[in-house]
Amino acid sequence: MTLRLLLVIDEVDLGGAELSFVELCRALALRCEVHLALSDRSLRKPAIAALCTSGGTGGTTVHPSQTRLYPGTISNLHPLFRRRPARELAELIDRIQPACIIANLPTVERGQAVVDAARLAKSRPPVWGLLHLVQRPSTLGVKLGVFRNLMVGTLMRRFDR
Repeated sequence: MTLRLLLVIDEVDLGGAELSFVELCRALALRCEVHLALSDRSLRKPAIAALCTSGGTGGTTVHPSQTRLYPGTISNLHPLFRRRPARELAELIDRIQPACIIANLPTVERGQAVVDAARLAKSRPPVWGLLHLVQRPSTLGVKLGVFRNLMVGTLMRRFDR
């Protein structure tokens, strides 16, 4: 039986973190069945669309979503703001039944809708957050200052790994 993984990313800019996540898709696709969820908004960017259609993700099945999967810093503070993307992702999770979900985390507070979706799904797979930064969480508090520093610890504990 092949291991089935769901990777989730929602970025409009293709930088180093996103390229490394695409490379992770490619590497995992050699050994696993990989599904990639990303928003239509991301797929409208020519560089990301080119990677997904040219085989840049190496045999990965791409699932575009209608909603933004990472709704933003303020939206991550309460589940009500993340309800729509969480429901859409939960439907995808129930359909493909992944053993694990890996969420791209360009910053530590992103990806909370993915955690909500895993809780809503019937199989409740573990969610692993892939954080590309080498800084300590307190160093990352640039957007909301002290408030964000207080939130980072609780948000990071929501992920299984």
